[in-house]
Amino acid sequence: QAPGRPNSDWKELAHLCEIGGLTRQPELVEPVRNIFLRATGLGLKSAARKSLLNLGLSEAEIDRKPPVQSILVLEPSAFFRKRLASGLAASGRWQGREAGSRGEAESLLEASPVDLVVTELQDAAGDLYAWLAQQWERGRFRAVLGSTSSRDLGGWESADWLEGTLFKP
Repeated sequence: QAPGRPNSDWKELAHLCEIGGLTRQPELVEPVRNIFLRATGLGLKSAARKSLLNLGLSEAEIDRKPPVQSILVLEPSAFFRKRLASGLAASGRWQGREAGSRGEAESLLEASPVDLVVTELQDAAGDLYAWLAQQWERGRFRAVLGSTSSRDLGGWESADWLEGTLFKP
């Protein structure tokens, strides 16, 4: 099943993947790979894998995640947010954006999705899990790098989109 799509639509998406593989157009590799990486149902995942093989990718290339190019720093503290954002900008490797709240982040993500969100696991309104899950289902980011001072992650470990966690001292 594709995130954000009703159960009945996964077959149509699988057929589109298959058609994409048959056309052998290289510009379809990343869109189909994104479908493959996000698919949770075996039917869609299998169709996307077959399409990627038809597009000329090896098994190792299929499982490779695309490189991170855009990052959103979601941090309520302006001091820490600016330090993180300036560090990312100084490297010249990523396109960085910053937000101080969920609302601000949601507006930025709606306008333009990112590859990675760097954020605390909680903000002033509470746990960010449900909000981040909703954003991920809408295709607004690929992964999250979370930070927390708590060693108890609760249900966070089960999130497909959680790339890692930074534990604060």
